[in-house]
Amino acid sequence: MVKIFAVVVFLLSLAAPVTFADDMLNLRSYSSLFINNRGWLDTRYYRATSDVDFERIAPLGGDAEDIDTPLEIALLSNSVGVIDIRPIEASRMLGTPRQADLKLGAAVFQEIQILRFLGNTAAVGRHEGALRFITDRGNVTRAEVEAFYRNGIRGLVSDIVDEEAAKRPPTNPTFVAEIKQIMTSFFLNPTRENHNVLHQREKLYASTDGQRGINAASVLVMATVAFNLELGVSVLEPVRFGVTSR
Repeated sequence: MVKIFAVVVFLLSLAAPVTFADDMLNLRSYSSLFINNRGWLDTRYYRATSDVDFERIAPLGGDAEDIDTPLEIALLSNSVGVIDIRPIEASRMLGTPRQADLKLGAAVFQEIQILRFLGNTAAVGRHEGALRFITDRGNVTRAEVEAFYRNGIRGLVSDIVDEEAAKRPPTNPTFVAEIKQIMTSFFLNPTRENHNVLHQREKLYASTDGQRGINAASVLVMATVAFNLELGVSVLEPVRFGVTSR
């Protein structure tokens, strides 16, 4: 009987989805594992990486000569040398090589979607190169990365919105639920129309329900900033980025 039970448990474990493995990577939380107490990437990770990997990753965003964005830190953390010394929690968050490539690939694809919407063609090209580097390892395909993104973005948006709402009590819970919905809709389909919904709702929240509404408007903006600074600014000032609705 014990042997039968063990076999059943084993078979169920194969069939059951691994929730953590299915989660998209929260770049803000993940990259914080590599930051020193001065707020910079710890020098041990610089020393561990090769010049080739550094020069491949650094130009993606921010300072082209430094590793200074959450996405760059996440990509560096999976490079040869850094893998051997990264925090145990980071390895647990990334999972197996296939899971790591799905998560990192989805993070890059997420940025590609945003940059394409903002019209930053040069940056799109750099990130496309980063995504090809990941898929060329042979663990995942581009189609699998995009499917992982589509399946996981709702959960990631929800987590980040909850983080921002927790910093700004009291917040209108109905507005927070709607923020999750409209942000997810945008990230699944980054059109001018969906962006305009973000802009309009921010204005509506800020002028409705007193402080709870003002806090909700801040949650919307800062949750968007957590994905991309320029995208967050564009929610407040869409004209600056040429993304007003037509």
